[in-house]
Amino acid sequence: MDLNLPSLPTLKGSPVETYRTRMRAKLAAIVILCAALGISEVILLLRFPSILRLLSRYYIATPYLPVYLALLLLSMYVILLLHECGHAISAYLTRCQILVYSAGPLRIQRTRQGLRVHLNKGRQFFQGWLSSLPLDSNHLRRRRLLVAAGGPLADAFQSVVYCACSFLPGIAPGPCWFLRLIAGVALLDCFGNCFPHRVSSRVLSDGASMLLFLKGGPPLEREMAITLLRMSVAEGSGPLEWSKALIDKATALPDGTPEDVQGCTFAYYRALAEANIVQAQALLEHMLAVRKNTSADTRSRLAAEAAYFEARYHQNPRAALIWGGQAKTLKTSHCSIRRAAAAILIVEQKPDKARLCIQRAQKAAEHLLFPGEERREKLLLDDLLTELAKQEGQ
Repeated sequence: MDLNLPSLPTLKGSPVETYRTRMRAKLAAIVILCAALGISEVILLLRFPSILRLLSRYYIATPYLPVYLALLLLSMYVILLLHECGHAISAYLTRCQILVYSAGPLRIQRTRQGLRVHLNKGRQFFQGWLSSLPLDSNHLRRRRLLVAAGGPLADAFQSVVYCACSFLPGIAPGPCWFLRLIAGVALLDCFGNCFPHRVSSRVLSDGASMLLFLKGGPPLEREMAITLLRMSVAEGSGPLEWSKALIDKATALPDGTPEDVQGCTFAYYRALAEANIVQAQALLEHMLAVRKNTSADTRSRLAAEAAYFEARYHQNPRAALIWGGQAKTLKTSHCSIRRAAAAILIVEQKPDKARLCIQRAQKAAEHLLFPGEERREKLLLDDLLTELAKQEGQ
């Protein structure tokens, strides 16, 4: 199926070259930062030799220093675990279904077969997040606010407990100051999470989320629309059954944020289901243009979708393969990867391999968490089967 549409404009600059350029820039920034820190430490120690003597006398010569450092790192991870537990408890009390609990290397994810515990592949040991979905739309704004506030409240509670334990009678001076140090770390973590910003995974911090729900306005309307659309997918609704009014609200603020990409994703699949390929391409182009503002997983999903679109509607297997190479965080068994591969095989006129790839993608779709996601994928796979039948009938 070739609609004679222009290819995706972001392919004018090779994604491979763009990725390598970004990696070189990141490595250069890390090297410069490490060099600056090292030079600063040397200058500081040479300018103030008393600091070096103090370190060597009281810290380097302390036999229990490695023990305290190990306990400090362990305590920081416990603070992270309890922070995410605060979000989880708030989600449970406000009737929200917990989808993902992630804290450092630990990841607990809900699947159709039940809960799955595995290790994160990332190297961010002291970073966590929790994903949840309300079970109904009653008092949605207030409940989402309470879930966002659960983590900082858990940090504040930990800080009070550690500080109170340091004043217990009979406690030695060393553990006493250590408990106060941990209390200070928990309090700093509380303040840091309450500060409105975006974390390294591009999602809103707890403070930014709370400010969003308290302030209101178009960003809140978009967030509420996306949440209601996700609830509709969880209930089993397909793209043609999604509310057009909610999709309009979800895409009403094209500011290039991850929330904007989420809203455009719903509109993109709705446009494909309606066979409105021109609108689908415009939405995909917008998402690809701002993909640098999203997480690595989202960028991989967009790359897989671009590979499918290039093969299915532009008949361009070379461009599709380039985009497919950018889906680095997705497994080859992922449904969108198999769908893109099937579209490429159809263009290359390999019907047997294409049919086998579609069958595997259909099986992968059955393992998606929500029934609505399965319906969406099978709708696109049925379209590929129809195109394959037309090709075999010619």
